[in-house]
Amino acid sequence: MSRPPRGRARPRPTTSAAPTTSSRRAAPAKASPAKTAPAKHAKTKHDKAKPRARRQQSGPGLPQLFPGRRALLGLAGVVVLGLAVYFVSSASSLFAVRELEISGVTADVAADVRAALEPVQGESLVGLDLDRLEGHVAAVPTVAGVSFDRAFPHTLRVRVVPERVVAVVRQGKVGFLVAASGRVVASIARGTAVGLPRIWTARTERLVLGEAVPPALLPAVRAVSPLRRLEFPAPVVAVRATSDELSLRLRTGLEVRLGTAVEVPLKLAVATKVIPLVSPTATYLDVSVPERPVAGSPAAASAAIAAAAATATTVTLEATTVDGAPTGETGIESQPEVETTPMAITLPSA
Repeated sequence: MSRPPRGRARPRPTTSAAPTTSSRRAAPAKASPAKTAPAKHAKTKHDKAKPRARRQQSGPGLPQLFPGRRALLGLAGVVVLGLAVYFVSSASSLFAVRELEISGVTADVAADVRAALEPVQGESLVGLDLDRLEGHVAAVPTVAGVSFDRAFPHTLRVRVVPERVVAVVRQGKVGFLVAASGRVVASIARGTAVGLPRIWTARTERLVLGEAVPPALLPAVRAVSPLRRLEFPAPVVAVRATSDELSLRLRTGLEVRLGTAVEVPLKLAVATKVIPLVSPTATYLDVSVPERPVAGSPAAASAAIAAAAATATTVTLEATTVDGAPTGETGIESQPEVETTPMAITLPSA
Protein backbone atom coordinates (compact mmCIF):
# COMPACT_ATOMS: atom_id res chain seq x y z
CA MET A 1 0.00 0.00 0.00
CA SER A 2 1.33 3.33 -1.08
CA ARG A 3 1.46 6.34 1.19
CA PRO A 4 -0.21 9.49 0.09
CA PRO A 5 2.05 12.08 -1.20
CA ARG A 6 3.33 14.74 1.13
CA GLY A 7 1.74 18.08 1.04
CA ARG A 8 -1.71 16.70 0.69
CA ALA A 9 -4.14 16.76 3.55
CA ARG A 10 -5.24 13.57 5.01
CA PRO A 11 -8.86 12.76 4.38
CA ARG A 12 -11.05 13.46 7.33
CA PRO A 13 -12.98 10.52 8.71
CA THR A 14 -16.54 10.38 7.69
CA THR A 15 -19.39 11.03 10.07
CA SER A 16 -20.39 7.41 9.92
CA ALA A 17 -17.40 6.53 12.09
CA ALA A 18 -18.82 8.42 15.08
CA PRO A 19 -21.55 5.92 15.79
CA THR A 20 -19.00 3.20 15.48
CA THR A 21 -16.78 4.82 18.06
CA SER A 22 -19.67 5.52 20.43
CA SER A 23 -20.95 2.05 20.03
CA ARG A 24 -17.55 0.71 20.75
CA ARG A 25 -17.37 2.88 23.82
CA ALA A 26 -20.90 1.98 24.97
CA ALA A 27 -20.34 -1.73 24.64
CA PRO A 28 -17.86 -2.00 27.48
CA ALA A 29 -20.33 -0.05 29.66
CA LYS A 30 -23.02 -2.63 29.03
CA ALA A 31 -20.65 -5.44 29.71
CA SER A 32 -19.15 -3.81 32.80
CA PRO A 33 -19.64 -5.62 36.08
CA ALA A 34 -21.44 -2.58 37.59
CA LYS A 35 -24.33 -2.92 35.19
CA THR A 36 -24.64 -6.68 35.60
CA ALA A 37 -24.85 -6.55 39.44
CA PRO A 38 -28.64 -6.73 40.05
CA ALA A 39 -28.33 -10.37 41.02
CA LYS A 40 -25.57 -9.58 43.49
CA HIS A 41 -27.53 -6.56 44.79
CA ALA A 42 -30.65 -8.71 45.36
CA LYS A 43 -28.50 -11.31 47.08
CA THR A 44 -26.98 -8.70 49.35
CA LYS A 45 -30.41 -7.34 50.25
CA HIS A 46 -31.64 -10.83 51.03
CA ASP A 47 -28.60 -11.55 53.16
CA LYS A 48 -29.18 -8.36 55.20
CA ALA A 49 -32.80 -9.31 55.90
CA LYS A 50 -31.77 -12.44 57.80
CA PRO A 51 -30.00 -10.72 60.72
CA ARG A 52 -32.91 -8.29 60.97
CA ALA A 53 -35.33 -11.18 61.32
CA ARG A 54 -33.08 -12.74 63.94
CA ARG A 55 -33.08 -9.48 65.92
CA GLN A 56 -36.86 -9.39 65.88
CA GLN A 57 -37.06 -12.98 67.13
CA SER A 58 -34.56 -12.36 69.90
CA GLY A 59 -36.79 -9.69 71.54
CA PRO A 60 -38.00 -6.12 71.11
CA GLY A 61 -35.46 -3.41 71.24
CA LEU A 62 -35.48 -0.30 73.42
CA PRO A 63 -37.28 1.87 70.85
CA GLN A 64 -40.22 -0.59 70.94
CA LEU A 65 -40.43 -0.72 74.75
CA PHE A 66 -40.60 3.03 75.39
CA PRO A 67 -42.68 5.65 73.56
CA GLY A 68 -40.89 8.24 71.65
CA ARG A 69 -40.26 11.79 72.73
CA ARG A 70 -43.10 13.10 70.62
CA ALA A 71 -45.56 10.64 72.19
CA LEU A 72 -44.49 11.66 75.70
CA LEU A 73 -44.82 15.33 74.89
CA GLY A 74 -48.28 14.74 73.41
CA LEU A 75 -49.44 12.82 76.48
CA ALA A 76 -48.14 15.51 78.81
CA GLY A 77 -49.95 18.12 76.78
CA VAL A 78 -53.25 16.24 77.05
CA VAL A 79 -52.87 15.93 80.84
CA VAL A 80 -52.05 19.60 81.26
CA LEU A 81 -54.97 20.58 79.04
CA GLY A 82 -57.37 18.38 81.03
CA LEU A 83 -56.22 19.85 84.34
CA ALA A 84 -56.54 23.34 82.98
CA VAL A 85 -60.10 22.68 81.79
CA TYR A 86 -61.02 21.16 85.18
CA PHE A 87 -59.72 24.07 87.23
CA VAL A 88 -61.19 26.67 84.92
CA SER A 89 -64.63 25.00 84.87
CA SER A 90 -64.65 24.44 88.65
CA ALA A 91 -63.73 28.04 89.38
CA SER A 92 -66.00 29.69 86.81
CA SER A 93 -69.76 29.91 86.49
CA LEU A 94 -69.78 27.86 83.30
CA PHE A 95 -71.38 24.90 85.14
CA ALA A 96 -72.84 26.72 88.14
CA VAL A 97 -75.73 25.08 90.01
CA ARG A 98 -78.96 26.90 89.23
CA GLU A 99 -81.61 24.22 89.73
CA LEU A 100 -82.25 21.43 92.26
CA GLU A 101 -84.38 18.42 91.29
CA ILE A 102 -85.52 16.67 94.50
CA SER A 103 -87.40 13.37 94.30
CA GLY A 104 -88.50 10.54 96.57
CA VAL A 105 -90.15 12.57 99.34
CA THR A 106 -93.20 14.70 100.02
CA ALA A 107 -93.32 18.42 99.41
CA ASP A 108 -92.69 19.27 103.07
CA VAL A 109 -89.56 17.10 103.27
CA ALA A 110 -88.40 18.39 99.87
CA ALA A 111 -88.65 21.95 101.20
CA ASP A 112 -86.43 21.03 104.16
CA VAL A 113 -83.90 19.40 101.84
CA ARG A 114 -83.90 22.42 99.54
CA ALA A 115 -83.23 24.69 102.51
CA ALA A 116 -80.33 22.47 103.59
CA LEU A 117 -78.81 22.69 100.09
CA GLU A 118 -79.23 26.45 99.74
CA PRO A 119 -75.45 27.11 100.09
CA VAL A 120 -74.76 25.01 96.98
CA GLN A 121 -76.53 27.47 94.69
CA GLY A 122 -73.99 29.09 92.38
CA GLU A 123 -71.22 26.56 92.98
CA SER A 124 -69.77 24.67 90.03
CA LEU A 125 -71.06 21.16 89.39
CA VAL A 126 -67.53 20.04 88.56
CA GLY A 127 -66.03 20.88 91.95
CA LEU A 128 -68.93 19.91 94.22
CA ASP A 129 -68.01 18.09 97.44
CA LEU A 130 -70.78 15.48 97.50
CA ASP A 131 -69.75 14.14 100.91
CA ARG A 132 -70.24 17.58 102.42
CA LEU A 133 -73.65 17.91 100.77
CA GLU A 134 -74.67 14.47 102.05
CA GLY A 135 -73.88 15.62 105.57
CA HIS A 136 -76.08 18.69 105.14
CA VAL A 137 -79.05 16.64 103.92
CA ALA A 138 -78.57 13.87 106.50
CA ALA A 139 -78.98 16.47 109.22
CA VAL A 140 -82.65 16.82 108.21
CA PRO A 141 -84.52 14.62 110.76
CA THR A 142 -86.95 13.18 108.21
CA VAL A 143 -84.22 11.98 105.81
CA ALA A 144 -82.79 8.46 106.05
CA GLY A 145 -80.48 8.60 103.01
CA VAL A 146 -79.59 10.69 99.97
CA SER A 147 -77.75 10.38 96.63
CA PHE A 148 -76.71 12.97 94.04
CA ASP A 149 -76.37 13.12 90.28
CA ARG A 150 -74.84 15.93 88.21
CA ALA A 151 -76.99 16.91 85.24
CA PHE A 152 -74.89 19.34 83.24
CA PRO A 153 -74.85 22.17 82.66
CA HIS A 154 -76.74 23.64 85.66
CA THR A 155 -78.86 20.97 87.43
CA LEU A 156 -78.16 18.92 90.55
CA ARG A 157 -80.47 15.92 91.00
CA VAL A 158 -81.13 14.82 94.58
CA ARG A 159 -82.68 11.42 95.37
CA VAL A 160 -83.92 11.28 98.98
CA VAL A 161 -84.91 8.22 101.04
CA PRO A 162 -87.28 9.34 103.82
CA GLU A 163 -87.49 7.97 107.33
CA ARG A 164 -90.42 5.61 107.98
CA VAL A 165 -92.45 6.75 110.98
CA VAL A 166 -93.78 3.83 113.08
CA ALA A 167 -94.81 5.23 116.49
CA VAL A 168 -95.51 8.25 118.66
CA VAL A 169 -93.60 8.68 121.90
CA ARG A 170 -95.70 10.56 124.46
CA GLN A 171 -94.38 12.66 127.34
CA GLY A 172 -97.51 14.07 128.91
CA LYS A 173 -99.01 16.53 126.43
CA VAL A 174 -95.94 16.48 124.19
CA GLY A 175 -95.56 13.92 121.42
CA PHE A 176 -92.72 12.97 119.08
CA LEU A 177 -92.78 10.99 115.83
CA VAL A 178 -90.26 8.16 115.88
CA ALA A 179 -88.95 6.33 112.81
CA ALA A 180 -88.18 2.63 112.45
CA SER A 181 -84.50 3.47 112.87
CA GLY A 182 -85.25 4.84 116.33
CA ARG A 183 -84.68 8.43 115.27
CA VAL A 184 -86.90 11.27 116.48
CA VAL A 185 -88.11 12.98 113.32
CA ALA A 186 -90.67 15.56 114.46
CA SER A 187 -92.71 16.89 117.34
CA ILE A 188 -96.52 16.80 117.08
CA ALA A 189 -99.47 18.24 118.94
CA ARG A 190 -101.77 16.18 121.05
CA GLY A 191 -104.51 14.36 119.13
CA THR A 192 -102.56 14.10 115.84
CA ALA A 193 -101.20 10.97 114.11
CA VAL A 194 -103.99 8.91 115.64
CA GLY A 195 -103.21 5.85 113.51
CA LEU A 196 -99.78 5.27 115.07
CA PRO A 197 -99.06 3.26 118.24
CA ARG A 198 -98.32 5.24 121.40
CA ILE A 199 -95.25 4.63 123.52
CA TRP A 200 -95.45 6.33 126.91
CA THR A 201 -92.31 7.47 128.67
CA ALA A 202 -91.37 9.57 131.67
CA ARG A 203 -90.70 13.28 131.43
CA THR A 204 -87.15 12.68 132.58
CA GLU A 205 -86.26 10.96 129.30
CA ARG A 206 -84.46 13.27 126.87
CA LEU A 207 -85.86 13.35 123.32
CA VAL A 208 -84.08 15.50 120.72
CA LEU A 209 -85.07 16.03 117.08
CA GLY A 210 -82.72 14.19 114.73
CA GLU A 211 -81.27 11.97 117.45
CA ALA A 212 -82.12 8.43 118.56
CA VAL A 213 -84.57 7.70 121.35
CA PRO A 214 -83.18 6.58 124.74
CA PRO A 215 -82.09 2.91 124.82
CA ALA A 216 -85.00 1.98 127.11
CA LEU A 217 -87.48 2.83 124.33
CA LEU A 218 -85.73 0.99 121.49
CA PRO A 219 -87.38 -2.42 122.19
CA ALA A 220 -90.83 -0.86 121.92
CA VAL A 221 -89.93 0.90 118.66
CA ARG A 222 -88.50 -2.29 117.17
CA ALA A 223 -91.60 -4.23 118.18
CA VAL A 224 -93.90 -2.07 116.04
CA SER A 225 -91.51 -1.59 113.10
CA PRO A 226 -92.38 -4.83 111.21
CA LEU A 227 -96.15 -4.67 111.74
CA ARG A 228 -96.91 -3.13 108.35
CA ARG A 229 -94.79 -5.69 106.53
CA LEU A 230 -96.44 -8.56 108.41
CA GLU A 231 -99.96 -7.21 107.68
CA PHE A 232 -100.89 -7.42 111.35
CA PRO A 233 -104.61 -8.27 111.63
CA ALA A 234 -105.53 -5.48 114.09
CA PRO A 235 -104.27 -1.93 114.70
CA VAL A 236 -101.92 -1.44 117.63
CA VAL A 237 -102.82 1.54 119.83
CA ALA A 238 -100.17 1.29 122.55
CA VAL A 239 -96.90 -0.41 123.38
CA ARG A 240 -95.65 -1.15 126.88
CA ALA A 241 -92.03 -2.02 127.44
CA THR A 242 -90.28 -2.89 130.70
CA SER A 243 -87.03 -4.64 131.47
CA ASP A 244 -88.64 -8.11 131.26
CA GLU A 245 -91.98 -7.61 129.50
CA LEU A 246 -93.04 -6.30 126.12
CA SER A 247 -96.70 -6.15 125.15
CA LEU A 248 -98.96 -4.64 122.50
CA ARG A 249 -102.48 -3.30 123.14
CA LEU A 250 -104.77 -3.74 120.13
CA ARG A 251 -107.73 -1.56 119.25
CA THR A 252 -110.01 -4.53 119.90
CA GLY A 253 -108.83 -4.60 123.53
CA LEU A 254 -106.71 -7.73 123.15
CA GLU A 255 -103.29 -7.62 124.77
CA VAL A 256 -100.49 -9.42 122.94
CA ARG A 257 -97.79 -10.45 125.39
CA LEU A 258 -94.40 -10.88 123.77
CA GLY A 259 -92.36 -11.55 126.87
CA THR A 260 -88.74 -10.45 126.67
CA ALA A 261 -87.38 -8.56 123.67
CA VAL A 262 -85.96 -11.75 122.14
CA GLU A 263 -87.14 -13.25 118.81
CA VAL A 264 -89.65 -10.44 118.46
CA PRO A 265 -90.14 -10.91 114.66
CA LEU A 266 -90.95 -14.60 115.21
CA LYS A 267 -93.41 -13.83 118.03
CA LEU A 268 -95.15 -11.20 115.92
CA ALA A 269 -95.43 -13.65 113.01
CA VAL A 270 -97.05 -16.22 115.33
CA ALA A 271 -99.44 -13.59 116.70
CA THR A 272 -100.39 -12.59 113.14
CA LYS A 273 -101.54 -16.15 112.44
CA VAL A 274 -103.20 -16.77 115.81
CA ILE A 275 -105.18 -13.55 116.44
CA PRO A 276 -107.95 -14.42 113.91
CA LEU A 277 -108.48 -17.73 115.78
CA VAL A 278 -108.75 -16.25 119.28
CA SER A 279 -112.18 -16.03 120.91
CA PRO A 280 -113.70 -12.53 121.06
CA THR A 281 -114.04 -12.90 124.82
CA ALA A 282 -110.28 -13.41 125.30
CA THR A 283 -108.42 -10.46 126.74
CA TYR A 284 -104.84 -11.57 126.17
CA LEU A 285 -102.71 -13.65 123.82
CA ASP A 286 -99.40 -14.83 125.20
CA VAL A 287 -96.77 -15.64 122.55
CA SER A 288 -93.76 -15.33 124.83
CA VAL A 289 -93.16 -18.99 123.98
CA PRO A 290 -93.79 -19.02 120.22
CA GLU A 291 -94.18 -22.80 120.10
CA ARG A 292 -97.11 -22.70 122.59
CA PRO A 293 -99.20 -19.51 122.25
CA VAL A 294 -101.94 -19.21 124.86
CA ALA A 295 -105.10 -17.04 124.87
CA GLY A 296 -107.38 -16.44 127.83
CA SER A 297 -109.27 -14.06 130.08
CA PRO A 298 -108.12 -13.43 133.68
CA ALA A 299 -111.52 -11.94 134.55
CA ALA A 300 -113.37 -15.11 133.52
CA ALA A 301 -110.95 -17.23 135.50
CA SER A 302 -111.41 -15.06 138.61
CA ALA A 303 -115.20 -15.28 138.34
CA ALA A 304 -115.07 -19.07 137.99
CA ILE A 305 -112.82 -19.37 141.01
CA ALA A 306 -115.02 -17.08 143.11
CA ALA A 307 -118.18 -19.02 142.18
CA ALA A 308 -116.57 -22.34 142.90
CA ALA A 309 -115.23 -21.18 146.25
CA ALA A 310 -118.75 -20.90 147.68
CA THR A 311 -119.88 -24.39 146.61
CA ALA A 312 -116.93 -26.72 146.18
CA THR A 313 -113.28 -27.13 146.93
CA THR A 314 -112.18 -27.96 143.38
CA VAL A 315 -112.86 -26.06 140.15
CA THR A 316 -111.87 -26.86 136.58
CA LEU A 317 -110.88 -23.95 134.32
CA GLU A 318 -110.29 -23.95 130.59
CA ALA A 319 -107.38 -22.23 128.91
CA THR A 320 -107.25 -21.97 125.14
CA THR A 321 -103.99 -23.15 123.66
CA VAL A 322 -103.04 -22.70 120.01
CA ASP A 323 -100.76 -25.33 118.52
CA GLY A 324 -98.51 -24.43 115.66
CA ALA A 325 -94.95 -25.32 114.79
CA PRO A 326 -93.14 -22.11 113.75
CA THR A 327 -90.28 -22.40 111.32
CA GLY A 328 -87.64 -19.85 110.39
CA GLU A 329 -87.82 -16.33 111.72
CA THR A 330 -91.21 -15.16 110.54
CA GLY A 331 -93.13 -18.15 109.16
CA ILE A 332 -95.44 -20.90 110.44
CA GLU A 333 -95.31 -24.30 108.81
CA SER A 334 -98.96 -25.34 109.28
CA GLN A 335 -102.29 -23.81 110.19
CA PRO A 336 -102.53 -23.50 114.00
CA GLU A 337 -105.05 -25.66 115.83
CA VAL A 338 -106.99 -24.50 118.89
CA GLU A 339 -107.45 -26.90 121.76
CA THR A 340 -108.89 -26.59 125.27
CA THR A 341 -106.88 -27.91 128.20
CA PRO A 342 -108.60 -28.44 131.56
CA MET A 343 -106.80 -27.17 134.66
CA ALA A 344 -107.76 -28.34 138.15
CA ILE A 345 -107.38 -25.83 140.99
CA THR A 346 -107.97 -26.94 144.60
CA LEU A 347 -109.52 -24.36 146.91
CA PRO A 348 -109.36 -24.45 150.69
CA SER A 349 -112.56 -25.53 152.38
CA ALA A 350 -114.63 -22.89 154.15
